[in-house]
Amino acid sequence: MTVPRELKLQQTREGVRMTNVPVKELQKLRTSSTSIKGQEVTSLLDLSSRYKLTSPLQELDLNLDVSQAQEVILRFSNTKGEHVDVGYSVAGEVLYIDRTKSGKMDFKETFSGKHTSPLSLENGKLRLHLLLDVASVEVFANDGRTVMTDIFFPTEEFTKVELVSTGTTKLQDSKAYTLKSIWDNPT
Repeated sequence: MTVPRELKLQQTREGVRMTNVPVKELQKLRTSSTSIKGQEVTSLLDLSSRYKLTSPLQELDLNLDVSQAQEVILRFSNTKGEHVDVGYSVAGEVLYIDRTKSGKMDFKETFSGKHTSPLSLENGKLRLHLLLDVASVEVFANDGRTVMTDIFFPTEEFTKVELVSTGTTKLQDSKAYTLKSIWDNPT
């Protein structure tokens, strides 16, 4: 199961491609919004501390310029050291989700892993629209041109968000939203 999505056909330099983005009705789950100021990241930016992003239910809409970076990672973690990484390798032109340290994985030998998808960028611009809940992350890259979803089972909720950069990543003005649970909202 995943969030409802809107499918579109979009003209790209590679030809017509299908894109998908979360339906706008999901915006009704937003309880607060935070503006993230543009800044250069050369190692680590703790978004949780700086912008009070500590809810395990979040929506992030990040605008990044990775033209001077080798890799950029958005890390969701907890106090036990468990984490899920959503990253982009500039040289490999690969978007990935790495859940190898995400928590409970002993139920199936092949569960742990790093899942990848090709993603070419134009002028080093990477837009990541992410939906995080207590057991999954959905990633919509560059307006839904590349989409990935992964589940995980942390033993404690992920309440910390960090942006990790190898090289220089320019974080441009972005937004973060705290979400309410659909289960607390019976309508």
